[in-house]
Amino acid sequence: MRKKIMLLLIVFSFISPFSSMAMVDLDRIEMGKTMFQGEESLGDAANNLAMTIDENTYIWANIIPAIFTALFIYFLIRLAYALITKVGTTLKSATWGLITIPLIFFLE
Repeated sequence: MRKKIMLLLIVFSFISPFSSMAMVDLDRIEMGKTMFQGEESLGDAANNLAMTIDENTYIWANIIPAIFTALFIYFLIRLAYALITKVGTTLKSATWGLITIPLIFFLE
């Protein structure tokens, strides 16, 4: 499990910088202007940010419960495996997973 988490962290550490790179307008720099567009007011920027958050809220409202559901099913399968093979550490981790996933979901 730790290896899988470390692998995910490594993959996301390579993907994250590419998604957060700033777009630089070289034409604006060559014309002597700054690379940042400062034409919009602070209120317009706040409205754009609020609209972006509103658009992404619907996506995250569907993704987060799906992640918790997938984790709960994973721990159910792991519990069944632990009961069949009688492996104590797997039984312990599956039990803790089945207890903590609903608690985290409801306390969220």
